[in-house]
Amino acid sequence: MYQWMEWVIDRNMPLSEVDDPHTRNMSRLKPICSKTLKVFMGKVVAAVEAKISSEMTGLFGIMFDGWTCFLEHYSTVEAVSALMAALRTVNNRAALREHTPLSPLRPNATRWSSTFEMMARYVRIRDEIKKVEAVFDLIPRAAMHRKIEALLADLRVFHSVTIKLQAEDLTLADVRALFDSVAQRFPSMKPKVSASASIVHSPTFEAAIVKVLPCSMNAIGVLLL
Repeated sequence: MYQWMEWVIDRNMPLSEVDDPHTRNMSRLKPICSKTLKVFMGKVVAAVEAKISSEMTGLFGIMFDGWTCFLEHYSTVEAVSALMAALRTVNNRAALREHTPLSPLRPNATRWSSTFEMMARYVRIRDEIKKVEAVFDLIPRAAMHRKIEALLADLRVFHSVTIKLQAEDLTLADVRALFDSVAQRFPSMKPKVSASASIVHSPTFEAAIVKVLPCSMNAIGVLLL
């Protein structure tokens, strides 16, 4: 069973891979179905969780990687999120609608882009928000607003890269060019997206593929300037 899990997980294949007749013919492993595989994967997760729980102490700390500048970014995002939450109440939303047709947005835990969209919406309707007296005290002051605008500029870069990564004609060379540009502008990202990052499964193979594939995204350099 472990070997089937290794087969699927290490190759990043769907669970239905074990149901494929060709896969079964090419493997010497005892055939199983995807439903059985899913059941045993769930049992492995439970076993690992139990093992971790048994080895953990009663007290522990959690480090939030990526919240830079002593939680500066976290504070700015939370400030905007709290403001948007207040604006989404019935009365405040009605008051805001008198000044702009644009609605307040909240972040969605399952979509990273929603944070960018929320920050962009706040900057766009900030002047109109000031006219809603009930939330005036929640509006970030000038100093924090400048930090929000600076953060939004960085988020805009990440958002544009995220969109480009979804292009159907994207090649591995294009992805490497995008990641290199991101790492150049944001040095802290190098351990995550550089060609030698630990997440790269086969650095030598990737480097070879990039060399033989032309990069078709000429706008990358302009995008990240």
